Amino acid sequence: MVSTLLSAGVVDPASPDVEAAMAAKYPQDRSELPAFEAGGGDSELNLPRLLPEMRKLKAMRGVGPSGWRNEYVRVLAIEHGDNGAARAGGLVEKFADGVVNNRPPGWFYRVTAAVRLVGETTFAQPGGVA
Repeated sequence: MVSTLLSAGVVDPASPDVEAAMAAKYPQDRSELPAFEAGGGDSELNLPRLLPEMRKLKAMRGVGPSGWRNEYVRVLAIEHGDNGAARAGGLVEKFADGVVNNRPPGWFYRVTAAVRLVGETTFAQPGGVA
């Protein structure tokens, strides 16, 4: 993220001039969002147990869509003697079940739908095409 903000193609979002230009071009939308009803499906999807599958993930592999390495995911599935750490795997399964069955925690959509508006500079295209 930092390298993107420091690249030659992105302007400084903290600049008052950039902030004013962005506010003029993209005014804040104050319209109400439609109500969301969780759990709208008729049937439950039964997920297979995730923890045994998480324990099988191989080390030193590429990251998946989440950006998490297998080593990060596997540690959540390790059987622990510590009660607090042992709860992590069960919470992961509960979270996954909620998301798959359209019953995510209240914060889920706010976090996953968060966006940031970043201004880009305009460069002349090859051949004089703007």
